[in-house]
Amino acid sequence: MTCRIQEFREHDCRSAIAASASFTTPIDTTHPKSCVITEASLGRRGARQLRQKASLWVALPTTLRVDPGRIASWLLPLSGMLLAAMLVWLRRPDVLTNPQFYGEDGVYFANVYNHGLLATAITPQSGYLQTFPALTAGLARLVPLHHAPLVMNAAGILPMVLPLGLLLTRRAEALGPSLATRTLLGLLIVALPGVSEVHATSINSQWYLSISAVIVLLLPASERTAGRIFDRAVLLICGLTGVYVLVLLPVALLVGRWRGRPVPRATIRLLSACVALQIIAMVYLSANPLGPVTTAGRSSGGLDASVPLLWEIVGGRVILGTLVGDQAGLALGSTPFGLVAVLGVLVVAVAVPKQASVELRAAVLFAAGLLALALVRPLNPWPILAAEPAITRYWLLPKVAFVASMLWCVGRGHPLLVRAVASAALACTMLVGIPRDWSETAPPDSGWAVASRAFEHAAPGTRRQLPQLPLVPPGAWSVDLVHH
Repeated sequence: MTCRIQEFREHDCRSAIAASASFTTPIDTTHPKSCVITEASLGRRGARQLRQKASLWVALPTTLRVDPGRIASWLLPLSGMLLAAMLVWLRRPDVLTNPQFYGEDGVYFANVYNHGLLATAITPQSGYLQTFPALTAGLARLVPLHHAPLVMNAAGILPMVLPLGLLLTRRAEALGPSLATRTLLGLLIVALPGVSEVHATSINSQWYLSISAVIVLLLPASERTAGRIFDRAVLLICGLTGVYVLVLLPVALLVGRWRGRPVPRATIRLLSACVALQIIAMVYLSANPLGPVTTAGRSSGGLDASVPLLWEIVGGRVILGTLVGDQAGLALGSTPFGLVAVLGVLVVAVAVPKQASVELRAAVLFAAGLLALALVRPLNPWPILAAEPAITRYWLLPKVAFVASMLWCVGRGHPLLVRAVASAALACTMLVGIPRDWSETAPPDSGWAVASRAFEHAAPGTRRQLPQLPLVPPGAWSVDLVHH
């Protein structure tokens, strides 16, 4: 039986050749990067020396593979994610140094603590399944109570840095050959201005998860089993966390049509199953929960929609909020600057489908679809969406699409004027918008650490409401726990 060692580094091959001195048949050294070794030539002694001297993994009679490039291919993505995680922490250190539950993070933890992970995961909140915060609450349940917010905040950082890691993989070269451009896009996703509501929180990390799902959808299929499993896991978690899959499935079908080859059937089946489960959750489970967990519905109030408010939202919250920061965008959204920003978006929207790559068209379409869903079924009416600084989650995806479009416009092959305007927009974002919104004010201490430590020593059956950070609008937010 013949075994093959592929992709030798030069010193590895020299070591293997030196170890072959005891082989019954010498190794053919004419191909130093692909040495063919027969089982008969190895023998027990030779295989042992090959392990010791060449430091190679040997598993006879299966294929021998030494692939240092495989390890190196993951060093860049992991290093990029670690750098991005450091930036997330520097932007608001208290998420790790003084962790506290934010809004529904505490609700999910209380449900898991009181009723279990399964009952929490199958109960819709705000009208749909939200698997990721339920899973992170399940992890937080495994640590001492006073450390639970730390686990959920740390889990909320992972979706923020994952897009950069995906963009730095070798497969991402198909999305754009320039490593510098992909790196810049990933860092901008982490550093975008006006994202305080989605910063390092488990409940709102679904918005970043959707970015990773789009990237995975657009990446070439992995040739390795582990890579395919990872891709499916990202799509599955995203599909069962929020309603994004309702837009992602049509985008996947369009990507297959635009490319002239369909998206893998396994991907379409997975997304279709997630769509079906989310529809069941919205139509039936929201009114008829299967477990003891109380479900929270969506507001049934009016939208109070109008064209001027749409102008303020798109021009002020999305475009100007990206260029000059969220506070300045709020102030300028109703001025002529907001109108100019909207007109600029319309120009890009007309130009992108005609000339852009399939990947950029898919990203812009996905962001536009989510913005439309957010405006059709928001938790708050449009006047609040246009004016409330604390509500920023709806604008993350449109901002990412805007930045990606500007990076595309900067590329070669576009008119000089287009490249100049796009370059100015990116420079404004990096030099004005990001610095203005970079430092986020740490929220006041809710007293979680002291209250949770006291609760840990309470008698079984004790019920207590522990403090947490409030949401907007303000209210009596607390974590209602029953001691086990």
